[in-house]
Amino acid sequence: MTWWRRRLGAAAGLVTCLALAGCASDAGVHARRSDDPPVDTTPITEATTTTTTTTTTTSVPITLPTTTMPPTTTAAPTTEAPTTTEAPTTTVGGIAAGWVDGAGPPGILDGCCEFLWTGVPSPAFPDDPAAPLADGLYSATVATPWTSDQPNQLTIEVHRIDQCIVLGDDACEYGGPYGDTDVSSAPEPVRTVTITLDDHVAVVLGGFDGCAPVTKTANGNDIAGLFAAFGSAYSTVIGDPITAGVPEEDIVAALAEAPTAGFQVAEPSCAAGLLVFTSDSAPPLLLQTLTGYTDDGSRPLLTPTDLIRLVGFDQHNGLTTLAFYAGFLS
Repeated sequence: MTWWRRRLGAAAGLVTCLALAGCASDAGVHARRSDDPPVDTTPITEATTTTTTTTTTTSVPITLPTTTMPPTTTAAPTTEAPTTTEAPTTTVGGIAAGWVDGAGPPGILDGCCEFLWTGVPSPAFPDDPAAPLADGLYSATVATPWTSDQPNQLTIEVHRIDQCIVLGDDACEYGGPYGDTDVSSAPEPVRTVTITLDDHVAVVLGGFDGCAPVTKTANGNDIAGLFAAFGSAYSTVIGDPITAGVPEEDIVAALAEAPTAGFQVAEPSCAAGLLVFTSDSAPPLLLQTLTGYTDDGSRPLLTPTDLIRLVGFDQHNGLTTLAFYAGFLS
């Protein structure tokens, strides 16, 4: 059983206890299986006024072509080279700030919630670990949780997406037979990359508004700002009370009575979770549980990247796009 299934099993129990509602499936965010590229003329003039015409007229035509032709042939490639190398650079100019409706590159959120979805394999990793990845769509996770100490830096792990007929049941989990377009995240190989979250990185975020999924796009600065906003509010409203021994039920009840710091109780009719966190125009973040779950039974407090989970990495024409998901997990 995978970690998130164990978490969600426990999370479902907590939702039932606190929200008094059962789990619901959100078809809007779940992927389905595939079966359901100047000639100087001065010498010539002077030569015709002398009696040595034969000598000068035979040497000048030979000299002129050899001295003027090489510059003509070398100038063309010199002027074309900068145009070819600089073109990709101009495509990765600053991405406008602010959250706007949008889905990002096709399929970038497909791996949000399942171990098997429909898609195509990622390009092969280069043999040289220092070489850049080929343009394509990959699966990704956060390697080191985001912290406010380095707010614009995120270290991630990039995995290839591969066919389930190649990966087998250990990766795809549901068992075959698999179609050619049934894919999943390959456990190996892994490429660790440190990303600078700025306006040269595009971001896609899937959240949960009311009872429906919502997806918006922004840039790296925007997601860093959302990490900071959630981290601060969560620590004050949820983390500190839990650490002090306040029961989670009491925290939810207090927020139902008086929403604060961006937190409010999730729509009960959705039976999707406990709380929703909203910051400015970013997609609302759904908290199905107030804490995390581990194999040893402990309940660690959530970090921003525990809730806002990285699921996809897309690279095309020099532009990197990171896809995060904080919606409904069935």
